[in-house]
Amino acid sequence: MIDAVRRQQNRVLSDLVSKIESGQLALELDRQGNIKASRSNRIKIKKIQSSLSETLKSEKYFKDVQRFQDAVDKLSKIQDEFYSSRFKGVKASGLQDIASSAKARAAETMTANAMNTGLEAPIKRTLDRYLTGGSLKDLKSEFQSSLRTTFSEQDGVIKADQIGLLEKATQRYVRDALNQFTRSYDDAISQAAGTVWYRYSGGLVRDTRDFCRERNGGYYTEKEVKSWSSESWQGKNRETTESNIKELLGGYNCRHRIIPVAESAVPQKWKDRAKELGF
Repeated sequence: MIDAVRRQQNRVLSDLVSKIESGQLALELDRQGNIKASRSNRIKIKKIQSSLSETLKSEKYFKDVQRFQDAVDKLSKIQDEFYSSRFKGVKASGLQDIASSAKARAAETMTANAMNTGLEAPIKRTLDRYLTGGSLKDLKSEFQSSLRTTFSEQDGVIKADQIGLLEKATQRYVRDALNQFTRSYDDAISQAAGTVWYRYSGGLVRDTRDFCRERNGGYYTEKEVKSWSSESWQGKNRETTESNIKELLGGYNCRHRIIPVAESAVPQKWKDRAKELGF
């Protein structure tokens, strides 16, 4: 999906550069290559801004989003295999509804939301700065630096030097769409199985937030998990409540899950801890 996002960024960049350099919307320049501060150019810039929505509607990109949505179905099968081996005979209701909702949310966040706030609005703001003139070279440079994701290699390690606007907007959406789906699925299984214990799972990475670092690998009762919603931490989703803490968990871009487990699988020290804390 991220590769598809990068291709979309490049398509938008190519279209914008083409419009400002050639065709009916090409901007008029003075002898030094600067954009003339003329009414004609202001009209053209406004027309380019108005045409952005159509530019963003790439059929190829929407097909890539559709393929990403199909990943939800594959995850459903993996989830079924995982839980069928742990909770024999458990049939959770509403799983198809959860999958359908996850698909719809993924499509919305990676098309309407990401396109509008992550790409269209910043491009319009950039164009606004050139309504009273400026260098065409500078305008192109701004587009290239904001719309492209570029990489460099050092000692065999490839790193991103800059991340394009759409990729910045969708990185979180891509992960959150799948992670929130799996957590909703986990919760449905938990309710069907009647479990009250969860294991905080997902491991640690360099930028793991403290909230997740402190809980990773631990076992917690549902009562304690719900109590976390009243706490404050960096990166917490502001919409977090007792009802959705199991779905939103650590917040934006959180890679963790709380997986339902049978009480018999919970180490005694965690049971003792819960009892001491009143959970």
